[in-house]
Amino acid sequence: MQSLYITKLNTTLYREADADSVAAPSGKTWYSTQLQLSHIGLIQYSPELVGDTLDDLDAVVQAHKDKDVILLGFSQGGNVVDTYLARRYNVDSSIVKGAIIISGYSLVDAERKMVSVPLLNVVGNVDTIVAPNLYPTEYRCSELIVHPDGHIIPKTEYVRKMLDYVKTLPGISAQLAVPTTKTQKPTKPQTPKAPKQKNILSLTTVCDVTYP
Repeated sequence: MQSLYITKLNTTLYREADADSVAAPSGKTWYSTQLQLSHIGLIQYSPELVGDTLDDLDAVVQAHKDKDVILLGFSQGGNVVDTYLARRYNVDSSIVKGAIIISGYSLVDAERKMVSVPLLNVVGNVDTIVAPNLYPTEYRCSELIVHPDGHIIPKTEYVRKMLDYVKTLPGISAQLAVPTTKTQKPTKPQTPKAPKQKNILSLTTVCDVTYP
């Protein structure tokens, strides 16, 4: 099942939105129609397809409106995040501070507008389920990380990159700086080691708006 998470940063709470559609034949989908993998990238937006799901997600977001929220979705869960931000989320509410979409894609939507919520796309270079070039692009400020694997949530080093991205988002970095009360033991001087080569194929940043 695709994952979709809500994060309350100042308490580091992660919530999974668990809501399979009861209307779909097998139930293993976020929407009212069963997902056909061959249709990914060609699926048309329609309120009938996504309406119930967006209602559910909006209810979760609104329930955390007193917190800063980061949305994270994988695969079709990533499409839910993208569709929600493009079609349902009221950007003036300033609840959602950013989004991370892993192996995601957009619906075909001729009336879609640019999204102003910052986005990090994470895609697999050899993904055979969601082609790497299908990641959502209609965002005013976005970053792209390409990893060398397929249709998976990538390894720990990329999870760290995602957390680093969250720390850069406006207005929340201070909340992630948790002080430590442990006494640090003195350490012996060490010879600096050459930094390890990270297995990141590319990191691209595209922004056409400056956030305060």
